[in-house]
Amino acid sequence: MVQQNKKNLRDEHSGLIHGKQRRRYSADGFADIVSTSDENALMDYFKHLSKNYPDTLCADDVAAITGLKSNTIFRYLRAGKIKSLSHRNGYLIPKQYFLEFTTSHHYIDAIGKSKQFYTIRGGFQSWIAAK
Repeated sequence: MVQQNKKNLRDEHSGLIHGKQRRRYSADGFADIVSTSDENALMDYFKHLSKNYPDTLCADDVAAITGLKSNTIFRYLRAGKIKSLSHRNGYLIPKQYFLEFTTSHHYIDAIGKSKQFYTIRGGFQSWIAAK
């Protein structure tokens, strides 16, 4: 049993999980591509991404737009990292609060692990290059 745990630990460090190669992304988050002058561009980018959503978002909407997991969004809501309005047993996030979150260090420093997060990040890089 101990020998098996050591092998799993060694595989995790080498990027292997149960004999399969783990996908590694070359970048971690937005922090390495967003400077303070780009925060307005980041806000414009997320305004563009959220334009087809209602003016008040739920946590799942925020997760879909940002590429972060729903559990992460709920954790941020409970910690007050995302401003929100309480509604019954959930949260409502006005777009203005959502946009403030996307330009905060909580999101810029976040390291998403989903393919969607990296797609959104790559879209932002294309958005900046096109401007």
